[in-house]
Amino acid sequence: MWTIAAESAGTRWTPRQQRAICRELERTVADGKLPLYTRAAALARLAALPGRGADAVRAWVDAPDVVLAEAALAALARTDRPADTLPDLLAHAGDDRARVALYAAGRAAAHARPSRLRALLAARTAPGTGKVTARKEAVRLAAALLPLPDAAAVLADAYAEPGQHPDVRAACVASGAALLGDERMGEVMADAATGDRVLRTAVLRTHPNELDPATGPATRSWSGASARRTTTKSPPSATAHWSGGCPGRPEPPPSWSTRSPTWTGAEPGVPPPSPWPRPPRPVSRPPPR
Repeated sequence: MWTIAAESAGTRWTPRQQRAICRELERTVADGKLPLYTRAAALARLAALPGRGADAVRAWVDAPDVVLAEAALAALARTDRPADTLPDLLAHAGDDRARVALYAAGRAAAHARPSRLRALLAARTAPGTGKVTARKEAVRLAAALLPLPDAAAVLADAYAEPGQHPDVRAACVASGAALLGDERMGEVMADAATGDRVLRTAVLRTHPNELDPATGPATRSWSGASARRTTTKSPPSATAHWSGGCPGRPEPPPSWSTRSPTWTGAEPGVPPPSPWPRPPRPVSRPPPR
């Protein structure tokens, strides 16, 4: 079956032509005799239509067929106004479509105003508002897309929620390393440093070179407290790059930064050393005859 390409409909087609292709694509999606991949592709083309695509695709997000429902959710983030579809995508954070909906929500959130995005993400971090993975993703999106004060407020509130899942609190700690310019995240880190093991491990997984030098004294305080309380059963990758509370731990290279990868302690062309010891590469052996 031949279908019309709608990629250029928004800029080169007249409104009458756009209405015609919208009707044609809607018929293609609704035709149960066609293969599912053809109907899903028509949904993606339908989302590209300006002014009409979002409403047409939104009607299929609750379709009984999993392929069509997930194709509709993914297509919502590719409409002409993806920020307007963000509430529809976040509404599926607690059902079986959360995997696809949250991935599409990450694309749509990049187009939303920070003032609106903060309220939408904060409403999805409390217990009972979605799956644990969905709440963790909301925390990560807040840390990555919101301004520093707003992001710190969302993460600190999510961390302090009564009955919050430990994995969500650990996500707040891990994502909050870049937000230590706000005192609320410093309080979160200090509390996590003396908290449960999963929180202490999240603290120690933050590499020293990822932190703001201005937070050095406070950072050494809670990282040392966390390292002293962490048992020897913790993963080596969680504590290998911290030496402030654990004598014998290797120090990170002083002039190597993950934010600006410029190594100044060697001759030009020499690669930077690893911040922690790497395991030896396995030796390949020929198969036995």
